[in-house]
Amino acid sequence: EKTRRSESAPLGFNDLALEKWRYRRVIRRLDIQKETVEVFSQKLANQAEKIATLKSVERRNAAFAAQAEAEMHESRRTLSEAKATIRRLQTQVEALEDRVCCMICMDRERRL
Repeated sequence: EKTRRSESAPLGFNDLALEKWRYRRVIRRLDIQKETVEVFSQKLANQAEKIATLKSVERRNAAFAAQAEAEMHESRRTLSEAKATIRRLQTQVEALEDRVCCMICMDRERRL
């Protein structure tokens, strides 16, 4: 009821007063639309800022992932080298064991 009364022109208005009232009503609606646009603009600016932050985080994560990948590759290479060193040392230990066994056998034979 109140809304309808405020939207309709008061009784007894002459043409000039009616025209002023219509312009004020249009200006009031434009002000409301302007406020609405400002609110949406602020929301869009906030969303753009969030997107920029997310993209920045995504770039940092990609850099961390690349670094982790490089470190993992280096770790695999080091592990591979360590395994090769262990195999080489095992071969040397086996050769030394064989030599020690031979020396023990030769020493026994000499004592007999």
